[in-house]
Amino acid sequence: MLHDVCPSDPQLTFEHRLVMGDPSTEIVRIAEEERAELIVLGTHGRTGLSRILMGSVAEAVVRHAPCPVLIYRQNAGKLSTK
Repeated sequence: MLHDVCPSDPQLTFEHRLVMGDPSTEIVRIAEEERAELIVLGTHGRTGLSRILMGSVAEAVVRHAPCPVLIYRQNAGKLSTK
């Protein structure tokens, strides 16, 4: 499935990575290693009890990222940035 994810523009360079570990920690670690200029994440936009019980990868990334983070909430179609 990972190899099916490719940019529609063939001139864009990209790299597939499969990393084991805590998602937010690994996203931040790789962003630091690669000196990322921007992290783009999708979110379910959970609120209330479900967010407390399940946590939020997007929120953890926003709090610890070394660069701006663009969050896309699929249901609402709204964008917000760090």
